[in-house]
Amino acid sequence: MQPVPSGEESFEIWKRNAAQLLGEWTCTDAMKRQRIMESLRSPATDIVNAHKILKGEIESQEYLLVLQRVYGDIEKTFGILHKFYNTRQKKHERLSDYVTRLQVFLGKLMEKNVVLPAQAHVKLTKQVLRGALSDDPVIVTLRAGLTKEDLDFILLITQVKEIESQIFSPATSKENLTKPREKENTEMASLRERLAELESQSHPPRPEQDPKRAEPTRLTRNQPRERKCFTCGQPGHFARECPAPSGEEDGHVLVIGPMEDSTVFSKKIKKKRRNWTKKRAPRLQANPKVGPRSIIHVLINGIYASALLDTGSQVTIVYRSFYDQHLKHLPLLPTEEMQLWGMGDQVCKTDGSIKVAITIPQLNTGTEQSMELGP
Repeated sequence: MQPVPSGEESFEIWKRNAAQLLGEWTCTDAMKRQRIMESLRSPATDIVNAHKILKGEIESQEYLLVLQRVYGDIEKTFGILHKFYNTRQKKHERLSDYVTRLQVFLGKLMEKNVVLPAQAHVKLTKQVLRGALSDDPVIVTLRAGLTKEDLDFILLITQVKEIESQIFSPATSKENLTKPREKENTEMASLRERLAELESQSHPPRPEQDPKRAEPTRLTRNQPRERKCFTCGQPGHFARECPAPSGEEDGHVLVIGPMEDSTVFSKKIKKKRRNWTKKRAPRLQANPKVGPRSIIHVLINGIYASALLDTGSQVTIVYRSFYDQHLKHLPLLPTEEMQLWGMGDQVCKTDGSIKVAITIPQLNTGTEQSMELGP
């Protein structure tokens, strides 16, 4: 429902302009009421006239209050503040446009007394640092040169526009594109020269070799072979001279030869009859270097749960489903200043924080250790 025909300004814009004019006009309140009625159309005029009949003579500020109740957005304080904290910079949006969008939102919060004017500068600067894209070169430069976190809108937008003019100006963009190419060409030329020098040093000219001397030696049939013991598989002696124990009973003896001959022989002795069987070499078992995940069992306020132990983490995270099922009786505390990084390129959102007692029975300390975690 709109108080004016489509195509004209919205109610919020009209109300903001009317409130500003009411504070600046030096005429009487009757003249202010007349000017407000002249700017309205039906059904907005009908609503104001009906309210005047019921209440009698009312002030000009009450005209705006009645129209706000009918046509304005009525939101709770927490909902409006939540929208402000979740306003993020859009992809391909300039940081100056994002700062302006936040300032307009902040003006609405101050109109509804959600944010005090004294807190506006701090909240604006913090939300810009929190909600800007992490890979935006303007916010990276702004963070490096920012000396305080309570800049007003004029100073903040001035610094942002100065940085944008330096980064996105045509001369700077052309210079940034030309310098890396020239540097890359120079480095590639020096690398090619160095590579050619190393190749000439590692491959010197080889002298001509005699084909007879280069021919590998071959074994002949008359050349004696190295004899090994049939009992233990070691060279240098025969089976009858082997110091290894032997007997008439049934048995199996596995012997692994030297590294150059890794054949495994199995000898079966039964009634002085020997049968030889050639087998494959034993396989080496791989020794894995990556172990299982660090999943441990803990007690959260006496409730059994499984947890992933991360020694580098500074916070303990509980999923919303676990909280709703077991810890809903604990109140959620606000986490406005807490930022969670490391699970993406953006800040992870949190619903709040709770204070719980965690017991880890599996710690090798001899006794169960309990700790209290919370803000």
